[in-house]
Amino acid sequence: MKREPKKVQWTRAEAPQKAGRYVVAIEHECGLGAYDFSAWSPLEGWEIKDQSGKIVAFIDFDDVAELLPYAWEDQE
Repeated sequence: MKREPKKVQWTRAEAPQKAGRYVVAIEHECGLGAYDFSAWSPLEGWEIKDQSGKIVAFIDFDDVAELLPYAWEDQE
């Protein structure tokens, strides 16, 4: 069964409104950017604690995972 891919976009904000797992964009004080993965909850905030930078955008991990091929499908 072929899946229709979703359009995935970054949400530019410091935190989401719902708890979940996210791919995050981090802006470091030195001007470099990086991607990482972190959980977020309203009580605990971000699971990742990076003192040299701040999260500037995020994408729900489930949206990203839907774009990947199934690991158990034949890739030929």
